[in-house]
Amino acid sequence: MKLMKKLSFLISLLLLTAVFTAPLSVSAAQNAGIKPGSFFYGFVTTFEKVNLFFTFNPEKKAEKAFKYAEKRLAEAEAVAGDENPDAVKTAISGYEKNIVLAAEASKKVKDETKAENLLNLIAKNTSKHQEILSDVLSQVPDEAKEAITKALEASRKGQEEAIKKIAELKQEVAGLKQEVAELKKQQRASSTAPAQNIGAQSQPTSIKELKKEIEGLKKQAAEKEEREKQAITPATLAPSSIPATTSQTETKAKGQTVTLTNSFGISYTFEDPMINQQRIRDLINIGFVVTKGELPEGIIIKPNIEVSTPTPILVEPLKIVSVNISSTFNTMAFEWTTNKLTQSKIFLSSTGDTSLTVHQSESGLSTRHIAHIYNLNGNTTYLYEIETVADTEIIKKQGSFSTKQVKENAQVKIVVIGGSGCNVNVDRRYCNIEVYYFENNERTNANSVTISADDNGVFGCHSYNNLQCGGGEPTDTSGTRQGNPITGFTRPGGSDGQPVAYFTYIPSASGTRTLTAIVNGVINTITVMGQITDQ
Repeated sequence: MKLMKKLSFLISLLLLTAVFTAPLSVSAAQNAGIKPGSFFYGFVTTFEKVNLFFTFNPEKKAEKAFKYAEKRLAEAEAVAGDENPDAVKTAISGYEKNIVLAAEASKKVKDETKAENLLNLIAKNTSKHQEILSDVLSQVPDEAKEAITKALEASRKGQEEAIKKIAELKQEVAGLKQEVAELKKQQRASSTAPAQNIGAQSQPTSIKELKKEIEGLKKQAAEKEEREKQAITPATLAPSSIPATTSQTETKAKGQTVTLTNSFGISYTFEDPMINQQRIRDLINIGFVVTKGELPEGIIIKPNIEVSTPTPILVEPLKIVSVNISSTFNTMAFEWTTNKLTQSKIFLSSTGDTSLTVHQSESGLSTRHIAHIYNLNGNTTYLYEIETVADTEIIKKQGSFSTKQVKENAQVKIVVIGGSGCNVNVDRRYCNIEVYYFENNERTNANSVTISADDNGVFGCHSYNNLQCGGGEPTDTSGTRQGNPITGFTRPGGSDGQPVAYFTYIPSASGTRTLTAIVNGVINTITVMGQITDQ
């Protein structure tokens, strides 16, 4: 009994050591490790929670929470096809909690450089998370979809808050840099001995450094003004300093009082501007202006250095300029333009359905974006939200569209050439699939024929005349594409002279497979026996 207790203690100690010492570099693309439902899974997540609880540094806490979120996401992706909705919900719940914690902790990081790095990490990677969550959503049963949809929303919110905070930090830095530039310009405009230039040897970029430089420049300006103020006696000059003979202009100037003031509120008053005209010129050169009285005739002010405020550059805000949608019975093509180079994606859901799917723009970083979406239901209204990101700007545009209504008395038939089995040898040959579309019991043409299988097998589709396949990936320059699902078309004349859609299919492994074809919103499925042989 004592031996068992010792073994139990040692196992717990080893697990604890592994959790606290292992490098936290897990991503959703890596091995998920221990999965939900495993005996040790509760130990792992509990130790992670304890680790986070005793991590008081907000930067470290944000980093750990984000890596734990990616770990949970990898687990959800790993168990998505296991028909275990509880395991999916457990992993997704952990992802949601950790991604929220990471976003909150990053806001508390006082070093703005470190905070910006964390926020950039969150903003960049949550976009990838949303693609993975959308893929998981398509694989799990209905009872797990609500949890994944909530996690998608949490991921989107975290991304938006990160981008917004990054924009605020950059705006504050830009404002402080402008203030530094103005203070240095006033300093250089002085005609007296130049003051020390704080920060001349380095260009501070952090908020803390910029604020320190501003404080130093203001202190220099205040000290310089105080010295100049003490050097000027604003009283009437002693009689000995007045020339014995004066010109008509100088006589006219006597008795006039002129006051000069700068932007800091420091003022100098001269009762005899003609005698102090050089000093007046010097003050005007460094930004002082006449606030009381007038300069008499005979004083010509020509500043040695002109100080001008630069015209601010107006930056046009990010906009989605136009959106065009074309839909068939079960497909949709989106095209939208932005006024800046952006990364864009579409969130899609049908009315009455809370689940979301995510579709990235096929154009990447561009002003013209295209996205094709397949396997939609006919005669259905879909809600969409375009989200586009350019640096620290993020905007959205919502709308809806409807697929076409399915025709009555329409049918689809799937035929495996050579029988009901799909035998593939080690040379990766394929079996041939034909799809027929009927309206009123007559075979007819269709521009959109989508086929898919419930495994990781691959369909092939070849272009024909001006008709191109959709979905999947291109395999050559002739228009051949491979994928699952993939969308093709009917050709006007098959081997029997009737319209037919041709596909090839390679199952992922031996076993029973379900093939699904959708034509103009009409769906049909068949079961085939996939067989990988050595012959």
